[in-house]
Amino acid sequence: MDKSITDVKESIASLLQIARDNLKTGDFEKAKVEIEKAFSIDYNEQFVINGLKFANFWIERKMRFQTVEGHYERGSYLFRQWKAFIAFLEKFDKADDELTIYAIKYWVFNQALHHYNQLYENGADDLEILTKIGLCYKNLGDYCRALEFLETVMQSKTEDAELIAEVADCYAFIDEVKASKIFFREAFFIDPQSIDIYSLESLLIKKLIGRVKSLGFNDKLLKEWIPVYGVLYGVFNVKRELKVLELGKLKQSISALEHQFDEDLQNRETTIPRLLNRYFWLIDYYISTNDSKDRIEDVLRKINKINPSVYELYSN
Repeated sequence: MDKSITDVKESIASLLQIARDNLKTGDFEKAKVEIEKAFSIDYNEQFVINGLKFANFWIERKMRFQTVEGHYERGSYLFRQWKAFIAFLEKFDKADDELTIYAIKYWVFNQALHHYNQLYENGADDLEILTKIGLCYKNLGDYCRALEFLETVMQSKTEDAELIAEVADCYAFIDEVKASKIFFREAFFIDPQSIDIYSLESLLIKKLIGRVKSLGFNDKLLKEWIPVYGVLYGVFNVKRELKVLELGKLKQSISALEHQFDEDLQNRETTIPRLLNRYFWLIDYYISTNDSKDRIEDVLRKINKINPSVYELYSN
């Protein structure tokens, strides 16, 4: 590589590193100055252009943040703005921006953690505060500490799909793959629509989401089809045996969805993946209890009736 080109790239990298150091401390104005210097060297570098947009986004947010009063309100504000930032990032190819994004994330969740910890240390230990502290640790990469808080909350909120999915994500990051798969499957069975799939960051679930998204589903349907393809692609392949009460609820849910499939043609596109997922759970139960093959064949026929392509993938 030509020495002058190497020098330019090194200069840009050095300026961006200084900018990222400033982003980590929340000094977005100083970060912007350094990024503008990099921009003046080479205005065609996309990750430099993106860096400017990211800094501008947070300069405005931090100005508003400084007017917010109260630890709870400040922590909540930062969570909302991070969610808005994630939506904003959908416009960009983030491959070259990961270090810049992490620097911003570091500031956001350290700040949020400070405010929620102030409440916690002053005796506020309600489930929402504990959840937010756990999510702060998760976003900062301290997954074991995150699990301490999130699993404490999960003992009381056993049907909270979003919470269970976050726990699953943490387990994936600490290489507890079996636990991660069990919890992901559980979460997407309980209520796919309540899960913020863009907050999930482990490779295990992101690859699955990406593969299902490539099939062309919109966000609403994407969430419904993730558990179906999770089974078909062998990701949700760790099963647990249902309790008697759970089996009863599963059969009731299947009956209601079958009625909905027959009567509500307008919402079939949502009913189909929900029904397929429950059929998978029922077959797993029959297999685990050595039930008759006739019952399994009956469910397979139902799968074939509502979606032959899924039947082919599932039965082969």
